[in-house]
Amino acid sequence: MSNTRGRQPVRLSVLDRLLAGDAAEGSRETLASVAAIRNSVRRDLEALFNTRPCQVSAPAQLKELRTSLLTYGLSDLQTRPMASDAQRDAFRRQFEDVIRRFEPRLRDVSVEMVGLANTLDRTLRFRIRGLLVTEAGVDTIVYDTAIDPAARNLSITGVEAGGA
Repeated sequence: MSNTRGRQPVRLSVLDRLLAGDAAEGSRETLASVAAIRNSVRRDLEALFNTRPCQVSAPAQLKELRTSLLTYGLSDLQTRPMASDAQRDAFRRQFEDVIRRFEPRLRDVSVEMVGLANTLDRTLRFRIRGLLVTEAGVDTIVYDTAIDPAARNLSITGVEAGGA
């Protein structure tokens, strides 16, 4: 599915251009490889998952609130039960939903739970798959995510594009 290979220049996101400062304005530095965009998405996903949304209950007819800053982030892991498969699957679905709502560069996102190698390890592991849409085209991305609910720590590592 990948029709870009990390070599074609694409425009950096607004956030990345702001972080680069005035030096990047109007220069080649505003262009980046798809690999740099992939890293930018990984960084932004980490920020999204490490942010806690405001706890608001809004009327269902206010659909715009689903994508507002009030709901940006992932619910607190320490208050969430994760003992059963059903509870972990509900979290996986929420994880997927948060990506779909707040990361517009990704399409056809799916999140799967990765089995534990060690039964004593309480780290939750997920694999995020999706299509990264850039000016250069569409690229398959895969990220491995490790969540330590006790430490409230989340980390994301990139897997080679199109990898499993």
